[in-house]
Amino acid sequence: MVSHRENHRISQRKCDKNRHEAKRGYEQKRRDEGKYKKWYQNNPDKMKNYQLNHKHKTHKISEKEWLFCKEYFNNSCAYCGLSIENHFKKYNNKIIKIDLHKEHVDNNGANDISNCIPSCLRCNSMKWKHDLSYWYNDKNINYTNERINKIKQWINKDYKLIFIKDDEI
Repeated sequence: MVSHRENHRISQRKCDKNRHEAKRGYEQKRRDEGKYKKWYQNNPDKMKNYQLNHKHKTHKISEKEWLFCKEYFNNSCAYCGLSIENHFKKYNNKIIKIDLHKEHVDNNGANDISNCIPSCLRCNSMKWKHDLSYWYNDKNINYTNERINKIKQWINKDYKLIFIKDDEI
């Protein structure tokens, strides 16, 4: 039997998908008409500022650290609990299994393991550059006290366990 909460999630995903496809069609039409290109040419200062503020941050962590981090969160999204086994993406009209994302908990924080948690594609996209407490709180459908406590425990202390584990080997 499917719970009310799961029915709501399914309904929300359908709504999000329809909204995304409508927006995508609108944006493609503007691209085809050359309106984006024209705007870029007329607003080079805004474009430069946008690029400076939206740099893609990359984690500087080893494969061993990333595996340890995913194990700590049971190979699941730290925010919603979606298992890596159920993490798929549609690519070229095929459904493919993908890895969890390396999510910056604090966008202005470090690029190392102390600021990294595994996140599914959906949570990673929804959190974007929002502050953790702004985005992941009791108003978020996926929020649980257990998960937020585990995230806080990881970023405040438990990420150091990997270094203790390395010393023991």
